[in-house]
Amino acid sequence: MSTIASRKVSTRFPRWRYHLSPWSLAAAALVLCVLIPVLVVAVSLLGETPASWEHIRSTVLSRYMMNTGMLVLGIGAVTALVGVSTAWLITFYHFPGDRIFSWALVLPFAFPTYIAAFAYAGIFDYTGPIHNLLNALGVKALWLDIMNLPGAILVVSLVLYPYVYLITRASLQRQSGKILEASRSLGRGPFKTACKAGIPLARPAIVGGLILVTMEVLNEYGAMHYFGVDTFTTGIFKVWFGMNDTAGAMRLAAMLMCLVFGVLLLERVQRGRRSFTTCGANYRPAERQRLRGITAAAAVAACLIPVVLGFMLPLGQLLAWLYRSGATAFDGAFIALTLRSFGLATAAALLTVIAAVFIVYAVRLHRTPMMTALSKASALGYSMPGAVIAIGVMVTLVALDRSVVQNIGATFSKSPGLLLSGTVVALLFAYIVRFLAVAVNPVESGFDRLCGCMDEASLSMGKSRLHTLLRINIPLARGTLLAAAALVFVDVLKELPLTLILRPFNFETLATKTFELAGEEMVAQSACGALLIVAAGIIPIIVLDRLITGRQKQI
Repeated sequence: MSTIASRKVSTRFPRWRYHLSPWSLAAAALVLCVLIPVLVVAVSLLGETPASWEHIRSTVLSRYMMNTGMLVLGIGAVTALVGVSTAWLITFYHFPGDRIFSWALVLPFAFPTYIAAFAYAGIFDYTGPIHNLLNALGVKALWLDIMNLPGAILVVSLVLYPYVYLITRASLQRQSGKILEASRSLGRGPFKTACKAGIPLARPAIVGGLILVTMEVLNEYGAMHYFGVDTFTTGIFKVWFGMNDTAGAMRLAAMLMCLVFGVLLLERVQRGRRSFTTCGANYRPAERQRLRGITAAAAVAACLIPVVLGFMLPLGQLLAWLYRSGATAFDGAFIALTLRSFGLATAAALLTVIAAVFIVYAVRLHRTPMMTALSKASALGYSMPGAVIAIGVMVTLVALDRSVVQNIGATFSKSPGLLLSGTVVALLFAYIVRFLAVAVNPVESGFDRLCGCMDEASLSMGKSRLHTLLRINIPLARGTLLAAAALVFVDVLKELPLTLILRPFNFETLATKTFELAGEEMVAQSACGALLIVAAGIIPIIVLDRLITGRQKQI
């Protein structure tokens, strides 16, 4: 007994020391660097109240809070209605065009909200197609104004509902057909079956989609600025650039971050420990019923309207603007802008995927609660609005620059100037903080499918862990790594508020240039860049649809 006890004791300390390997320590340091900007913003709430805060609180803070709350509630209601209803139809019914609608309903996801905003502003303009149609019909007194809060709710909802649709559809595909058949056998019709059985079982997925929609709404700047709706994000820009008040902007960013944490905490509390799993040993997918007549036409209309309003209509407006601008849009300046934007997005995607691989591989080597917590903490930046991340990165790098400048100046009696803040380095670092979770999740999924026996075989042959990672794990998971890089690439290409704050002087990307041209009412000139961003946005649609259909086949 004593021998066995001594063996148990002797193996604990080496195992703990093994967990504190260079991989785990380096991964912890990397995650800490990613969290520093978020922590800087959070700590600002504990500091002294800025002198301008009383003026902000008494004049505009209530409007920011009210508009933000109304946007979250309104967009959440519309996206839930459209996303859940279309997901239910696609999953459980056959009707004309259902296979096309299954992926076409995701197409609005390719439109950044700010591009959809000025496209719809052009559609409802005095010289736009809606006004011209009303004039042709003899309706001259009616003019629809969407440049307001209700218009912003409608336009943003048409772009963001695919979040709810995709996640709800994936959940509904995993539901057992026996539950739905039992509900129908009790005399309940299709509508009551959906409300009483199917949708309640998919509630975690629906809430998860709505949480993502809420995060996007809180992050939104371009559409709200263009429509003239004051929110927390637009307020941060006004205080930062209009009032030149860094402390006030940080206080607004900290309040917005607290709002995000409140939303996440609310979702966690309402879910609790309840289980909604319907798969098991007796699992059998539900049989899709075929609709005919009026019900089939209604299903087609329910799926066609979101596709037309969320994708085809704004795409047609952009194509009309591109036709109007002609060949003047494809000049040397646009080509240089495109190459710069693609180069920046490629560099950010490469660095982000490298960081994700490093973290995921460290967790793969040491599956401890600490490493798992670090992996989850790396995703915190994605839940933060881009303006919050930008302010945290700016304040952090400015403080670091000042420290370096003082040390170099004291040593060499010469100031080197700012080294990090106001450079592309700041942008790349902010992109990693913001989109690391976009890369970590697919990379982790890809590495989980790799057999650990190959790692053990490589190590038994005397190869290092780095050699095993580079020569075995990465080649086997290259498809997942490419998908993660593509997702980060597109997100960086579309990112607006973070880029507007941190970009170097006289540095433009496709997103910032498109937004500025639209703000200056040069919408025809902005169409070319907008169409290129939309075309790139189709990449994650293909990836997401393959993930959903792949899971369906596995089930």
